[in-house]
Amino acid sequence: RRSGSSRTGASSPVRSPPASPSSPRGTPRSRSQNINSWSAKFGGMVKLWRCLDVHGNMRVSQVQFLRSLQDLGYSGDTRELFKSLNHDQTGTLLFYHFAPEAAQRVAELLQWARANFESLGNVLASAVDPGVRLNLQQLSNVMKRNGFLNDDAIRDAFEIADKDGDGSIDCSDTRVLDKWDFPEWLTVTPDEEAAEAMKEKLLDNC
Repeated sequence: RRSGSSRTGASSPVRSPPASPSSPRGTPRSRSQNINSWSAKFGGMVKLWRCLDVHGNMRVSQVQFLRSLQDLGYSGDTRELFKSLNHDQTGTLLFYHFAPEAAQRVAELLQWARANFESLGNVLASAVDPGVRLNLQQLSNVMKRNGFLNDDAIRDAFEIADKDGDGSIDCSDTRVLDKWDFPEWLTVTPDEEAAEAMKEKLLDNC
């Protein structure tokens, strides 16, 4: 099998304290912080996403989002939370809206897997027999032997694929990731020089 390389990695007055998860009030940023804190009981945002994405297509409708959070015991304003996370206001929450940093890492891993093995499932198939299940450490060993070194990306991908939460995955569990059609910009390296030049142009026009 071919191996590849991977990028390793990446004032206003305060009038009142941030709203708690049980309160509908608060800025979009505070609501996002609240869900980040609340997700810790599930092991983090990626594992919480696994609970929300019941259909395994890396997107969650508003109805499913509201119902799932209520079933999981979230006591805050779920409608306002959805509105704050659903940046493009489409009525569907995408993984990269819900956990943007994790989404970038997983997209990087998938880009590498598709370039070198055509799919993440093929990476596993190259190392183990069909039906053999791998825990996180075993998956990490397989990925690193083939040249992918980003531990955080490997962990995030594992947590999404481990749908039943039993701590192991096989080739079939990676389908949720292999069929994810993430936007190209998720894996593009930011052009800091161009961004700075644009900033200067905007300032000159002010």
